[in-house]
Amino acid sequence: MDKGEKKEKDAEVEIPYKLWTDDVFESMIKQLDHRELDGYEFLAESMNVTIYRTPKGNAGLYDYKLYATLPDASPEEIASVFLDNKYRLVWDQYVTDLRVVQKNEKGPDVIYFNVDFPWPLSNRDYVYGRETRRMTRNGEDFVVIVMHSVSNNIPEVSRAIRVDDYHQSLALGKFGEHGTR
Repeated sequence: MDKGEKKEKDAEVEIPYKLWTDDVFESMIKQLDHRELDGYEFLAESMNVTIYRTPKGNAGLYDYKLYATLPDASPEEIASVFLDNKYRLVWDQYVTDLRVVQKNEKGPDVIYFNVDFPWPLSNRDYVYGRETRRMTRNGEDFVVIVMHSVSNNIPEVSRAIRVDDYHQSLALGKFGEHGTR
């Protein structure tokens, strides 16, 4: 074990469980059928993907919502690729590090994520909690993934900006015979 691994193992991350309540996961499933777009503006649409955005504070940043259908990949296939940290390093040329730094028996695991963006963007690193639930509602199966930045003692990487307000949630349900919505 090198010094970096030792530091991360000693840096137990406290999970703010209020960000991963049953209501949060249920809300994501509901939004597949009932889009919650109050305050969002239409941004773009292409190839079965529609994107909306809303301003986030006054810094020119936005929160985004994306609704999509993928006709040839099942929810389990999409989730498997999304959650495979090692495979992400293969197909995403900008990701230089993606790994579980704290595995939890209950609730979200803690993930370290480093992205080296091309110039003129600055590199970023993230530490976030990620929880996946497989749920059934009204006879339909769903995969829901919820991620939020968490306070941590994991050292920042030089030449990377630590993102401390990362939030991403996905709800994946069946679309047609073999697809995902």
